[in-house]
Amino acid sequence: RRDHPADLPSDEKQKPTGSLRWWHLCFLVYFSVGGGPFGFEAAVTWSSPVIVFIGIFAFALLWALPQALIVAELSTVFPKGYNQWTLGGLGKYVGAAHAMARIVGNIFGQVTYSCLAGEYLLPLILGYEGAETPPNWVPPLVRVGFVLICIIINIFGLSVVARCMMFLTIIVLSPFVILFAFAVPHLNWQALFSFSNLAPHPNYPVAFSVIAFALYGWDSASSFGSRVKKPQVDFPIGLFLALLLVIAQYIVPLVSCVSLGVEHPVDWVEGTVFVKAASAVGPWLSMFVSIAAAVGCFGLGIVFTASSSGALAASSELGFAPLLVAREWRECPIAALLLQGVVVLVMAAFLDFDTIVQLQMFTYTLALSLTMVTFVVVRLRPLVRQRKQKLATS
Repeated sequence: RRDHPADLPSDEKQKPTGSLRWWHLCFLVYFSVGGGPFGFEAAVTWSSPVIVFIGIFAFALLWALPQALIVAELSTVFPKGYNQWTLGGLGKYVGAAHAMARIVGNIFGQVTYSCLAGEYLLPLILGYEGAETPPNWVPPLVRVGFVLICIIINIFGLSVVARCMMFLTIIVLSPFVILFAFAVPHLNWQALFSFSNLAPHPNYPVAFSVIAFALYGWDSASSFGSRVKKPQVDFPIGLFLALLLVIAQYIVPLVSCVSLGVEHPVDWVEGTVFVKAASAVGPWLSMFVSIAAAVGCFGLGIVFTASSSGALAASSELGFAPLLVAREWRECPIAALLLQGVVVLVMAAFLDFDTIVQLQMFTYTLALSLTMVTFVVVRLRPLVRQRKQKLATS
């Protein structure tokens, strides 16, 4: 078999070959996980503002932070990403199963983002209210166009993608910074921390699932490991700053909306609550929020395309796909990008959102479980080795 990078000595594995620094990594990871507060409204709908406020910090500490720390540690040892982690920790058979789950799940994930982008872009294309029902051929066309834009931007290389994400982050977060500035004189902490303001029919498992979903995706950052200049320094700093951005993107709009009168859970309708809150400032800010939602979808799609194509190329280098797939051009895994893009284009044109989400979450849960087990094995292996040496010596 080919020599696997997972088998190389640690000093060879850690040689920096990339040009990304922690500020590039911060914005890449931000769009791997967040990309705007859009989609977490259902957490408030099924619980209350105070429960979501507490839940975001709790899940950030107990769910997101451990993932970020695992990614930061393993990425400095295995720069080829999560496929190399599993190969080095659990062997080639489990590594192959993990790689296949990731490849399939990443394709489903890219189609999911194209469907979400279609939902946010259609109202802008058809008019601000989006009341007109589009012809059947329009949504697939929008999804295909979205996928093509993500592919084209990635062709220019990961450094260009990172710089684009800096610009898109400003666009996505700006309307909520403006909204918070207008909400500061009206801050209503009593309404925010009221436990009596509950949903008519609370469903806490759904609410907590939405929060967990809003804080997942940290392992995607491992696909950029071989592109980072100083992994031991840049990964911890970049991931920590990205975590702060992700927390802020949910807390700031939550506090702002409650302070501007959108305090009851029944008012938190997905896709309209931020527009409704912004209308208290002016219609221009409502339009800005809608544009930010569409831009956030583009950022998510572009970064996910970069990380998933990088993971596919790494799978090829590790022996889980034909070596041709690993071919690069200008820091871009061009063969993996185009191969994956063709499959995604076909699926985006014909499959519906609900089916894709179910398939994506199944494959992601399987792959993430193997990743967590790998981390435990990698951490325990030196301890077991030391124990055997002591027993042999005694």
